[in-house]
Amino acid sequence: MGPTKAEVLEMLDAYARMPKPSGPVTLSAGYLRAVERWEALPDNAAGVDKSWVLHADRAARETTARARLLA
Repeated sequence: MGPTKAEVLEMLDAYARMPKPSGPVTLSAGYLRAVERWEALPDNAAGVDKSWVLHADRAARETTARARLLA
């Protein structure tokens, strides 16, 4: 049997209290090239209709809001 709800919450709380690394983040050259390729795609050009992003975000938030914990 898996952990109880209380045990999971305790683990998450312990994780949230762990010190987080600080300082600058170094991005690899491969990652930066991938970002450049992504930004150069025609669908990411200025003036292109991106309203689908708002619809997708709203749908995802509504789905998450309807989610319920199965005990």
